Amino acid sequence: MNPRQPSPPPRRPRLSPGRVVVGAVVLAAALASLTMAGCRGWAGGVRPTEVRQEVLLNSAANAVMEPLALAVGADDGLLVAGGATATRQAWAARLSAANKVEWMYFRESPPAERLAQEASATTPEFRAVASMADGSVFLCGNTPYRSGASNIFLTQLDRQGQLLSERPLETPALRGAMVYRADQCIAWGGGVVLLAHEQHYPLPGADGGHGVRASYLLLAFDRLGNFKWEQVVPTLGEGFAPDGQGVVLREAGGALLVSATDNVDTEVLRFDADGRLRAHRRFDGRYLLLRGRAGDAVKLFGSVPANDALPRSVVTLDATLAVVARTQGDKPFDFAVRHAFEKRDGSLLLFGSELHAQGERLRAGVRVVDAALKQERHVALDHRQRLEPSAILAAGARGRDGGYAYATIAVPARAAVRTSGAEPADVVVGAVVTFLE
Repeated sequence: MNPRQPSPPPRRPRLSPGRVVVGAVVLAAALASLTMAGCRGWAGGVRPTEVRQEVLLNSAANAVMEPLALAVGADDGLLVAGGATATRQAWAARLSAANKVEWMYFRESPPAERLAQEASATTPEFRAVASMADGSVFLCGNTPYRSGASNIFLTQLDRQGQLLSERPLETPALRGAMVYRADQCIAWGGGVVLLAHEQHYPLPGADGGHGVRASYLLLAFDRLGNFKWEQVVPTLGEGFAPDGQGVVLREAGGALLVSATDNVDTEVLRFDADGRLRAHRRFDGRYLLLRGRAGDAVKLFGSVPANDALPRSVVTLDATLAVVARTQGDKPFDFAVRHAFEKRDGSLLLFGSELHAQGERLRAGVRVVDAALKQERHVALDHRQRLEPSAILAAGARGRDGGYAYATIAVPARAAVRTSGAEPADVVVGAVVTFLE
């Protein structure tokens, strides 16, 4: 199979009654409603969340695939992308609105890049997905750093998953001394916009001290992927180094909003429809831009599970990113949030990791919190057929049916393998997409 061409969906294995089958494409077509534990006496506010379906994605190499990005298309199709360490491939997949795998794409690294991978043990990865109005897809990725070469690349696929173009990004900023890493990209202004960041330490004796410095890079491209313009924005002072996993980029009324956290503080930026920076503020604490309820005021969700003295909160911002309202609730209950959505009734759906008392990630988790931030429910996820992943890496909301989806790695549990009678060579791994409603 040519790794640059889309592959057909994996074959559906024959199911035997009464047996656990590892590697099924559709693991559960319609599971029963999940039990809601830890509700702390909450009697209403959110309809119980149900697991509607699970879909397994895997490759011919049968490698674990880390899903890092998830986007919903205009037709409610789902796009998932990430990287596979064992095969050192970036990958992407499209699921239809009916949750059927339409295609999978595996990127073959050029020879020079593969040499850099072997030297650095770094895997190329698609960090973000931008779904275009015509059904095409832009995938924004990172490769191992090579001196004198760009490590950010932009891949475009058509509606059928066929490669249209791929190019390493060469811009004045990317040719400079700072090494940027792509974090997010979305469709915007008839094209696509990509956000990256870098961090560095000043040289000894440099003016301004010796602490860490960082900056954001905003890149704009047309609908064909041709470079239009770029803008470099330094962080507000030294000592702030954005965590790429805590960067959120979204469009709101034609403007671009960015939240970036170093898990101690958070910066929020607002760019106008022409890409000019209009506001830039720093907040104490860890915040994420809330997604959902398009057209509503800009809101941040704040939660610091490592510090029980800091309660969760939702902060409403105006156009200058000044705080105009704040809702404050109880402490986070040992849960690290990676994706936060506001539902139509004002309640929140949170995706992330259940935490140990010492802060270690235990398993992937989903929480539902009422609009007042006073009552919280733990959504019990069923991972009996595979090892419980430590985190939910990517999540998205569908506009048409109000449903949600999240993605994790998929590695069968040893107990499931023993129960099924499968040989180690028959165990199917990859990534799994779970659909909620």
